[in-house]
Amino acid sequence: MAGARKAVRRRPSHLTSLASSPGTSGPVVALLELGSACVADWESSGRMEDACRYSDRPLAFLARYVRRRPLAHGAIVTAVVAAVACSVGAQYGVKILVDTLAAGVDAGARLTDAWLGFAVLATLIAADNFLWRVASWIASYTFVAVTGDLRRDLFRHLTGHAPGYFADRMPGTLTSRITATSNAVFTLQNMSV
Repeated sequence: MAGARKAVRRRPSHLTSLASSPGTSGPVVALLELGSACVADWESSGRMEDACRYSDRPLAFLARYVRRRPLAHGAIVTAVVAAVACSVGAQYGVKILVDTLAAGVDAGARLTDAWLGFAVLATLIAADNFLWRVASWIASYTFVAVTGDLRRDLFRHLTGHAPGYFADRMPGTLTSRITATSNAVFTLQNMSV
């Protein structure tokens, strides 16, 4: 990424003073270390620090996550379009096969045309089925990864707020909103395939 800032791996001052206090236990220090790593990741990512600019543009917000995995999304779209083309081609294959059989199969050339039409029809149906499976296989990994990216970025954005922010808002409500948002994106991507 051009313009991405270098990771700042420093523990914030409030965490340093808490971790060095005499009554702090080992698990608490580990959680503080994890928290400081998350803060450093959030400070360095640059991905969610401009989250507010997407508040009125949800499609641009979603497109940002699609652009992070362009090859996978491109392969999904290509496989779906090719599967639809095979499905439409199969409809014409059935028409040609029926027309050939309706004309009669007395001559040897007509019999060859009938078998050729059947082979083309079977190939198009098999390709249609295969391409839908390829698209679904790629989507099963890609859509889950996009959902994970979205949750990770939203939680990073949320953990960057001051403690006073959480005094007025229930943490469970905030967490459920993030989960609902990522589930909605997952459902939206699955419905589009």
